[in-house]
Amino acid sequence: MSKSVNRLATLVSAGRAGKGIPASRSEVLVALLRKRAAAWRGGLSELEARLRNQILWSLPVEAPEDRAAASDESPSCDSSDGARDPSRPASTP
Repeated sequence: MSKSVNRLATLVSAGRAGKGIPASRSEVLVALLRKRAAAWRGGLSELEARLRNQILWSLPVEAPEDRAAASDESPSCDSSDGARDPSRPASTP
């Protein structure tokens, strides 16, 4: 009997090999969001809270110095190129 149980365990493990490993951060977030939605629908508030924390931890975090460097590298809108600044009202002739 123990040989058949070991064989079954081996087959089950082989069937799972490579599955369930997320290929990207977005796949992880999608799975967590689906689980959280199911927990919310099921009224499992403790599980939903734990999943909410996991979602927060899995979100990419940008350090303030990274944000400043990114804004320095991004092209700025000059009025010299003829483009209108969308934050300012259009002038009327």
